[in-house]
Amino acid sequence: MMRVLRHNRFGIARLAAVAVLCSVCGGCSRDEHPAWPGAHLFEESRSVASDALTVSLHVSSTRISIADRLTVLIEVRSVDGRWTAWPDELRNLSEGAPFGMADPPSALAPWTVFAARRQVVAPGHEMLTLTLEPYLPGEKSIPAIRFGDGRGSVQTERVAVHVASVADAPAAEADGSRDPLAAIERLGPMLAPASIEMPVWRRPLVVGVVGGAMVVLALGLGGTWAARRIMHRIATPDTVFRRTMDEVRARAGGPDADPARSVEDTLAALRAYLVSRRLLAPGATGPELAGALTGCAHVGLLGRDAVELAALLAFIEDARFGPSGGPTGQIATKLVEIVCRIADPDGQHSAPERGDRA
Repeated sequence: MMRVLRHNRFGIARLAAVAVLCSVCGGCSRDEHPAWPGAHLFEESRSVASDALTVSLHVSSTRISIADRLTVLIEVRSVDGRWTAWPDELRNLSEGAPFGMADPPSALAPWTVFAARRQVVAPGHEMLTLTLEPYLPGEKSIPAIRFGDGRGSVQTERVAVHVASVADAPAAEADGSRDPLAAIERLGPMLAPASIEMPVWRRPLVVGVVGGAMVVLALGLGGTWAARRIMHRIATPDTVFRRTMDEVRARAGGPDADPARSVEDTLAALRAYLVSRRLLAPGATGPELAGALTGCAHVGLLGRDAVELAALLAFIEDARFGPSGGPTGQIATKLVEIVCRIADPDGQHSAPERGDRA
């Protein structure tokens, strides 16, 4: 009995010595490599350990929207610094690969790997960082993963993740409002369009006034041009008389001019002009034409040439019954010259020279 007590006394002393050493050292750890310092940035962190192996699982958030991505960090540390074999589902992960267990197995995997990065921190200390994208909204999870070799095995715990639709995004729930316009109201002036000072000449009112003025100006110029063309083409009695006398004068000045025809054409043009101006009755005789010209001279019409023309017509009427039997070339030229002056009192159409008419 005394021997047993003596043995327990030495055991109790050893335990007390270990406790004192632990209190002096401030704590001890079997792993010379401490946990990853950025683990506090993750919302959910869970660790499992055995005598030879420690596995930590860090999840960035347990509530995300379908438009978000989930970051998962898996940290494996061995006590003796030996490498640990990774499970098959984590060994060959690459971008676009499915991740997680489908339920049922024939369905699509709940996650798609967006990025996968491995990192060796120290011998026996490795990390795998996964960026996952949810396939559909709903209740998802990071499955339990088993690590192990001949030294022992550990299995991580399953981590549930709620994936909300865009309308049920966590940001709206954290704000206490499910109004889709709440985010826009919070952003405030940042979403307002930038104020751009528009030049004066580009303002709608100025553009409208200038455009209207240009349209009115174009219409005015076009109307004036069209009116002048129309007025130029309209045949007034004065215009017809002047054009006819130009043609008669051109024929009278030619080498094959016929005095009798020149007189007839000139008197026909003069009769038509006086009839159009209601100074002569249609079908008037030669003496009636001479009388009408004399009357015009008395009232100041047709200018001073009316008296001379009346006398010349009387002379032509007398010469018709004379020995020559008709007007001579000199008389015809004189008649054409006087009537041309009546048709063109302003002299806009130059008469042919006397030498050309001879």
